Amino acid sequence: MTPLLLQTAGAPIEGYRRPEQRLNRLVLDVLRKTHPRMITTESLIDTLLNNARLLRSLFAETAKRSPEIDLQRIDRMIDAIVRDLGRSS
Repeated sequence: MTPLLLQTAGAPIEGYRRPEQRLNRLVLDVLRKTHPRMITTESLIDTLLNNARLLRSLFAETAKRSPEIDLQRIDRMIDAIVRDLGRSS
């Protein structure tokens, strides 16, 4: 996710180290949620869903410039994951 976040933010991509120097705090908080807090089923599921939602958000940003990007496909993928896990979105 780091390369996509850097590109979306218009930050220079000079390797993926020290994103805290190139991304704002809000974006960094979102990025932190894409890594599990601990190795438990609940934490891993939260991480999976956070990654999927962030990917969808980044694709939505890109879709503004590229109309061929189909956000409905990503939405269906997230809905399927949530449904299979028996969770609410």
